[in-house]
Amino acid sequence: MESGASDALAGGLVALWSSMMCLMYLIPMLIGGVSIAGWIVVLVDVVQRAPEDFPNARSGRDDPNERMIWLLIVLLVGVIGAVVYYFVVMKPYPRPKPVAAPVAPSAPDVLTPPPGDPTPPTGE
Repeated sequence: MESGASDALAGGLVALWSSMMCLMYLIPMLIGGVSIAGWIVVLVDVVQRAPEDFPNARSGRDDPNERMIWLLIVLLVGVIGAVVYYFVVMKPYPRPKPVAAPVAPSAPDVLTPPPGDPTPPTGE
């Protein structure tokens, strides 16, 4: 075999190996990482959501255990429960954004005179 043909064969094997690594290891790891991150986001939303922001409370059927039920679904069913929660609760009923407290105006600086005021003469 010639040197050029063996180099091409080696290059082809390296390309095949790298594509197999990507398909067999890297892509499933990426999908798993994204799904676990989504599961954690949904868990935080279940815990932080006010009881009146769940679907039953909005439709007038107040259930005090609805948060606990959703928490158990998300914890026990895992990523599938998180996907169901996202499409049943999070997407149709987004949480209201918290209102930021107004910022109090800062006290004026005592060391500098206000602009436009002449400074009093200091000599005799």
